[in-house]
Amino acid sequence: MGKIRKAAVAGMFYPSEKKELSAMVATYISDSIPEKFPRALIVPHAGYIYSGSTAGTGYSAIKGIKAENILLLGPAHRTFFRGLAVPDSSQFETPLGRVNLNQKIIDKILKLPFVEINNDAHKNEHCLEVQLPFLQNILSDFSIIPVLAGDIEIENIVNFLEQIEQDLDLIIISSDLSHYNSYEEAGILDRAASESIENLDPDTIRSAQACGFKPVKALLTYARKKGLEAKTLMLKNSGDTSGDKKSVVGYGAYAFFNRS
Repeated sequence: MGKIRKAAVAGMFYPSEKKELSAMVATYISDSIPEKFPRALIVPHAGYIYSGSTAGTGYSAIKGIKAENILLLGPAHRTFFRGLAVPDSSQFETPLGRVNLNQKIIDKILKLPFVEINNDAHKNEHCLEVQLPFLQNILSDFSIIPVLAGDIEIENIVNFLEQIEQDLDLIIISSDLSHYNSYEEAGILDRAASESIENLDPDTIRSAQACGFKPVKALLTYARKKGLEAKTLMLKNSGDTSGDKKSVVGYGAYAFFNRS
């Protein structure tokens, strides 16, 4: 057995006790089964008390889906590097158990010149880890391809997505929206970001509107090329969930579908 990437933010971003975590995640997931499933999601990655309801709304869109190979792509918050980074772990662990990494797909993307193994980037990063309990709640058999974006051109991320699109059942982009603005200003910025996402318009998404703006811009470019359509599932900020509206972080959940 290879290396196990231990949970880094259990007890901080979400409960560290299995029963409590399972019950908490379940409150965020809808009971209904959607009529059609998305090819991609954008979901937030803050502490569950802040963004859990928004993330859960996004994940409710895949309830009942059969997805074996899932790309998790988000921004590196703690380590600077160039390109895209994968770990050399074989499993990621949360209080709900261990999730296998798809080594075959990881080996494939490591052939790209801008993809590297970087355990330091993954070691304490929260943006991918917090997605796992939602997936563990909904799916029984799946593997992940966990990728962090550093300093990289948008075109390279799009190229990366196109290289592995046939291997994937679902793309999940992890990103919050605007950071540390007033409640009113956040509303303006986040509504504009949502409009850009729904219009598949990467050129109007700015770094101030999404911490994962590069993966988001890449997904919008990719979605436009593939003829997808985007739908806003929920738009909130920490002022809505915590009650403190002085300095808030925005959260959005978005689903990308094949056009009918």
